[in-house]
Amino acid sequence: MDFLYTHLIWKPPFPTQSFAGRTVIVTGSNSGIGREAVRHFVRLNADRVIIAVRNLEAGEEAKADIERTTKRTGVAEVWKLDLSSYDSVKAFAARAQRELERLDIAVLNAAVATGKYGNPEGLESHITVNFVSTFMLLILLLPLMRSTAQKLKPGEDQPHMCVVGSGIHHWLKLPPAEYPEGEILARLSRVEAFPNEQGVTKTPANYILSKLLTALVTREIAPAINPNEVIFNHICPGLVKSGLRRELTGALASVADSVARTQEVGSRTLMAGAVAPKESHGKAMSNAKAQPEPARGTDAGFSKFVLSEDGKIMQGRAWRELKAILEREGVDVKAALGPK
Repeated sequence: MDFLYTHLIWKPPFPTQSFAGRTVIVTGSNSGIGREAVRHFVRLNADRVIIAVRNLEAGEEAKADIERTTKRTGVAEVWKLDLSSYDSVKAFAARAQRELERLDIAVLNAAVATGKYGNPEGLESHITVNFVSTFMLLILLLPLMRSTAQKLKPGEDQPHMCVVGSGIHHWLKLPPAEYPEGEILARLSRVEAFPNEQGVTKTPANYILSKLLTALVTREIAPAINPNEVIFNHICPGLVKSGLRRELTGALASVADSVARTQEVGSRTLMAGAVAPKESHGKAMSNAKAQPEPARGTDAGFSKFVLSEDGKIMQGRAWRELKAILEREGVDVKAALGPK
């Protein structure tokens, strides 16, 4: 009932807060809710908004459309970011360090959902793109956000790091007995386990599990990020016409047609995360606010598994595997998170 109410009747508030003087990065922003979030940031007077995309041509088309509708030029910039390549992630972050004087908001929205097996960087594509590379970028951008926080003028808002998850992570679990220490990502990357479609949806299990891993590691690293410097939250945008809807089948697809949020309405959840108070730090946000724990429904907050003792075990295991990859790739995790 809550899901139907929040999708059919209630809408996240239309963004009105000024972003004057602020620099923003939105990944996966050539289409969907990422594109609409960029449109809002530009409309609301942000100084610089980076459209971070794999396809530069698609990014330029999005930029032209946003400039046409907002009547603001010279604000949006298109930067190359291919999350299937660790080198691309590192190059993007290095460019941000060189060219951005500040970074106030990062909305890590990019993701893949595909029925085609791939193994970029030696891991299945959902795991590489949606999980490992997303957190690699997060870790690499944190020092710039912290330096921004340290030179804020009175009245300026704190930087916000927002990772976009999904309520679909409620659907599956990662039982500790089935995923031993050091073997989670390798087991999820086995070609014989792909795509393991989930009944009413064509979405491979690894898309869902990548979002579960995102939720787990969010909870693991949030305590290492000082909310007085950078507010870090996890956003569930709900069912949006540009996202999970196209992966549904049968009767559920017909239901989704009538309840899914438009791309613009879905983007409002990202905007809410970008201005959320300290109370949102380390929390799952949906319907434009931080949700209680445990959550009451699949569109509201972290799943019962994430909050369980098994979830706590798996968040530690997932983080240790991720950290090992990051350090192998030369990422200075300690510079971002301290001794975590």
